[in-house]
Amino acid sequence: MGHSKDAMTDVVEVLKAGTVLEQKVRIQKIIGMGRNCVVYAGDHITRPCRVAVKMVRPDKAHVAGAQERFLQAIRAEQELMHPHICAILDQGNHEGIPYAIMERIDGEDLRARVTREGALDYDAILHILDSVLAALGFAHEHNVLHQDVRPERVLLVASDGGQRVKVIGFGCENSDAINGSAANASDLAFCAPEQLRRHAYGCEADLYSVGALAHYLIAGEAPYPQASVQDLIGQIEAETRPRVQTLRHDVPRAMERFVERALAPHPDDRYADATQMREALRRACSNFNSIPTGQTAALLI
Repeated sequence: MGHSKDAMTDVVEVLKAGTVLEQKVRIQKIIGMGRNCVVYAGDHITRPCRVAVKMVRPDKAHVAGAQERFLQAIRAEQELMHPHICAILDQGNHEGIPYAIMERIDGEDLRARVTREGALDYDAILHILDSVLAALGFAHEHNVLHQDVRPERVLLVASDGGQRVKVIGFGCENSDAINGSAANASDLAFCAPEQLRRHAYGCEADLYSVGALAHYLIAGEAPYPQASVQDLIGQIEAETRPRVQTLRHDVPRAMERFVERALAPHPDDRYADATQMREALRRACSNFNSIPTGQTAALLI
């Protein structure tokens, strides 16, 4: 979530366990704290299920535009019913602060996974990126941009001996980081240059972020080091990032080309859409000797 939960609850007033929101959900405990939102575990009152409740942080609720941005993001995500997208079940308002009732996902985000394990093996990389692109492709078909694809927005959930991938946070641009007010400027490394410049952008920006995610999973580090917005734009334009083949000896040339095109500075030089990018990913992954025959197809379901 970007901040220590315990540290943030010392300075941000949060809901107490047992609080009931509009006879819809009963709060259990806080499970995450971000720059603008707090997330609780809860029990749905009218349905027999565990849920998560995402709410604008009380100390941010009256910041100009904060509630409007939250509601815009929730409305966008509520339209997206897809196996790789976290489902929004309902929304409401508690004492003047909007909230959303969401599918409860007990999993680990990619930042935590890579921090613990380093660069991932290729079957995991293929599975994760293909799932993310499937989610983005579905969203783009419904005219919804993610706008903030980064490791914290991708969750890995244990499922039937494997791992399910869930993408969260649609429609919520990381404006704090771009404007220089975010505590964690490393988030910028996954933003497309047109986002950093505050120019108009489309689905190609999300696909750039997937390219940055691919670099991160392959090499264990973001494509560009932490920097200011202007410095990062300069690095992207000069394409100073280290090639993944120099960071990991077993990277096939096809995968290097995949990452290179995804991270092209100009949107017109990237993949046209998520479907084209998925197809390129599968072709690049067909060179991986580490994936036995038949396993690749199973991963792509």
